[in-house]
Amino acid sequence: MSHVFISYSHEDDDFASQLELELESREIDAWTDHDLEAGDEWKSSIDDAIKQCFALLAVMSPDAKNSEYVTYEWSYALGVGVKVIPIIHRQTSLHPKLNDLQYIDFSGDFDSAFKSLLRRVKQLELNYLLDSLHDSNYRIREKAVRRLGERKVKRAVPDLIHMLDHDRSRKIVRPAAAQTLELIGSDEALEAVKTWRGKQA
Repeated sequence: MSHVFISYSHEDDDFASQLELELESREIDAWTDHDLEAGDEWKSSIDDAIKQCFALLAVMSPDAKNSEYVTYEWSYALGVGVKVIPIIHRQTSLHPKLNDLQYIDFSGDFDSAFKSLLRRVKQLELNYLLDSLHDSNYRIREKAVRRLGERKVKRAVPDLIHMLDHDRSRKIVRPAAAQTLELIGSDEALEAVKTWRGKQA
């Protein structure tokens, strides 16, 4: 839930690890195959991690282009509707399906490329979280609500206020929405929580 998936060739492991650390230092959860535990069914674990991510970063290099695993991961992501962002680590031509996508070039200055990536990733995460408020799974809704609270996203206030009285999960999602509105702390959010708590008394 609410992570980016980093797809890479193991020849690019140092770069992928740096990318993961930089993202996580800015509170963006990143998933790599380092997260696999002994005994995991690796293919189903990877498929699940891709289906649950809001974006896949395809770290591209000559080795990645020739990797059937990297190709499988980004093509699977495209197939299940996940946003794919090609990352040029070492110059290489791209597969025609990736060639149509806007890429970010890390083969030069890392810092400026990372700023562009972070801006895009934050935008995609926000869109994903806002969409997740309407998911049929109440656990996904709850996690999205709490993440929006951590981010103090004012754009979420109207949806969160609606959830106070209308979300199907009265015991889990509604209280989480109230807590998130309190964290956001706008006048509108606090007034809505006050009204809602008054109805519960």
